[in-house]
Amino acid sequence: MPTRPFKARVDSAIGVPNVREVLTIAVGESGIYLADAFWGVLLHEHRIDQTGVFCGANDDLLLAIETYFRETHTGKYIPRGIFTDLEPAAINNIAMSEHSAIYDYSYVFEGAGHGSDNLFSQAFHMHGGEIAPRVLEAIRHETERTNHCDACYWMHSSIEGTGAGVTSLLMTLASDLVTDTDFCTYTVTNSFTQMESVPDQINTFLNMSTLADLSSATILFDRDIISLKQTASTIADITASDRFAGDLFGSRGVPNLGLVPFAGVHFFAASISPLEGTRNPYTAFPLVRDKGHKSVKWMYEVLLQSLRYSFVGVDEGKMITCGAVFRSDVCSLTQCQTAISNYQLLHDDLFVEWMPQCFSVHHCNVPPLYGNGTPSVQVIANSTSIGKSIEHLLTHVEQFERLGTFMHHYVRSGLQKEELEEGKDRINAVVRAYARVLSDVDGAEPEEEEKKAE
Repeated sequence: MPTRPFKARVDSAIGVPNVREVLTIAVGESGIYLADAFWGVLLHEHRIDQTGVFCGANDDLLLAIETYFRETHTGKYIPRGIFTDLEPAAINNIAMSEHSAIYDYSYVFEGAGHGSDNLFSQAFHMHGGEIAPRVLEAIRHETERTNHCDACYWMHSSIEGTGAGVTSLLMTLASDLVTDTDFCTYTVTNSFTQMESVPDQINTFLNMSTLADLSSATILFDRDIISLKQTASTIADITASDRFAGDLFGSRGVPNLGLVPFAGVHFFAASISPLEGTRNPYTAFPLVRDKGHKSVKWMYEVLLQSLRYSFVGVDEGKMITCGAVFRSDVCSLTQCQTAISNYQLLHDDLFVEWMPQCFSVHHCNVPPLYGNGTPSVQVIANSTSIGKSIEHLLTHVEQFERLGTFMHHYVRSGLQKEELEEGKDRINAVVRAYARVLSDVDGAEPEEEEKKAE
């Protein structure tokens, strides 16, 4: 199954990776609100005011500012981001947000107001074409402005008709337009095993089939257990090593650090930021402040909680690979690696046996501002439980197809039988790839092992 692998960029003169340049594309209502919250976090962390002027005292905050921002001829910084939706409501809210003055409105696109009626096929086949040419032109124009656009980060929901359908359409068309640029998605959804709405499941299934083919890394967030504001803080932590100095600074970001062992096994669950508070069940444990933040014990406890609560609990399967970003100005990379080693030694039953070096560690020396300087750890985990969840989704959609449940709405708005069959083939390939991870025989397909057992 073809995927888009991450590509390394290295300065040939000094042998050091260049500063990345990333284009962020927000699609649909959830994607737009998430992106607005994300840009708010980045403005705060880089000390950029609402007009794009740098107000910080430390120029190190600008060291990699062009990863997500571009500098205008007047010396202001504006987000390298695109916003699009079929309906005007979310677009209008962008104009009224507290960050409204910072955006480039030539990169804000809305449709004719038809909407998608929460149907993937209506967004993909009928109304997405109204805005696709303008968005693709913006993608082309912005990528040509950069020295080299390393990645497109897509923020969207797999449940909403627009977030699922238009994102799939734009990714399909853009994959031919920017062939040497990686695609990574931050996908807001629900637990695949807990979805109750039939359209939600069909939309997610059709969107996931596109992500299986075109995304290099898809990071999943459950909207029932994490707010968009928390999701934005989580993404800010994941991208911290792209934006600030530290060990492994500029080394292509967490998703590229050997976290995809097989093609198709590129779906991740993220821990939740911030890891403080008493109301959210995912952040309800106390940080022991009086014992000092320098202790490895503190980092180990945070790591333990961080991995336990995510899109799918780690206890539901075995972890394949993990990437961790530690943000602290009082601990070292060595201490972070020690915390990781302690965790693996004490919880080796949570990891697949044949991949002992499954953790990749980044250390960023700028702590998150939402925690008032409190050190944090952010983890994305690739778990076999994600594969089981995807298989559960596939089983339900096949049942809907047999019974004809809601399928006539999708067929009427353009969904073809061949398109559905192709989607099932792609998702089946993902399920087989995750099953292969649990194989006892290295490199053997599950079917081969069954024959050997017989």
